[in-house]
Amino acid sequence: MKVFYSWQSDINVKYNRYFQLDCLKAAVKKVNQEFDLKESMREDHDTKGVSGSPDIATTILSKIENSDIFIGDITFVSFSEKNRALSNPNVLIELGYAMHALGDERVINVINTAFGEPENNIPFDLAHKRWPISYDLSDKNFSDKATVKEKLIESFVSALKPYAKQPKVVGPKFSSNGDKVKHQETLRKRLSEYIQKINHEKLKRRVILRDLDRADHYPEVSDDEGISPWFKVELAQLYHRGVQVFLQAGALSICEDGSYRFRDTKNGEQGEERVFLVGEIPFINIETINFDGDEYDYFPHIFCHFSEKNQEPYERLIFCKEIDMGHGYKHYSVIETLDNVQENSKKYGLEYFA
Repeated sequence: MKVFYSWQSDINVKYNRYFQLDCLKAAVKKVNQEFDLKESMREDHDTKGVSGSPDIATTILSKIENSDIFIGDITFVSFSEKNRALSNPNVLIELGYAMHALGDERVINVINTAFGEPENNIPFDLAHKRWPISYDLSDKNFSDKATVKEKLIESFVSALKPYAKQPKVVGPKFSSNGDKVKHQETLRKRLSEYIQKINHEKLKRRVILRDLDRADHYPEVSDDEGISPWFKVELAQLYHRGVQVFLQAGALSICEDGSYRFRDTKNGEQGEERVFLVGEIPFINIETINFDGDEYDYFPHIFCHFSEKNQEPYERLIFCKEIDMGHGYKHYSVIETLDNVQENSKKYGLEYFA
């Protein structure tokens, strides 16, 4: 699994770049996965792993796109004339591209608050995303480095663990970004039209997800362990990167701190929030869709690439609650990720969603 680290050296490297790298490497060992950690290459670095004399910017963007996780240091390095805190511009450019290429959920930001707090300072586009991992290290408290390091390592471990379980799915290859965008927008248009038809005509939402790399297994049902190379789900709605599908309906209980956990069905707990477990499949991982079905099943067949590790087509599993928009239309709003709910539920000895 590839991790791209976007660094800056405006701040003394012993407080940021080298310190963060040490913590990242320690976190990777704790997660016990084969993470391949790559640093951003700038003027003072070779374009490692690329022959000849490539355009550094192009090489950087290519490496970001081929990564599973992006980690960016958005520590503030200067202030504007209006006293607005500013991050390193190279990091922000790489961060913006990562959000486009990988999606928000695979972007992790880290900030050294000794040089400015994120609240009311980070750009609007980041303020409503995942809050950055923060730590405080400077010459004022450098004697506490060991304690700060231990906490930052644990923060990185918590951030990296979900990706070890849910690696990025490798989708179809394209000769250019133009071809990739055209592919995505074609799928968006056709799926949007189909979902509108379902809603308007009150049709069934069933589709069949098929693993393109195990397509020959259809329509046989395998007794092998792991996820079947094809299975039925129901279409939910589109999201900014792809399509969401319903996997299971149930309920969650709300903890005292407002977070969610599985309900305790053995003790008759009903749960306060009715929800759906939803899988997110990005357009980039879908090769094609047969909307006409076949002789075995007339519902649409979505051909996509499943992850080699967990044999799933999803980039993220989330819980959504239904919101009535009026006139018979429903919207499904994300309330939490499956990984976070599972972590909360462990504290109560609960393992299953129902």
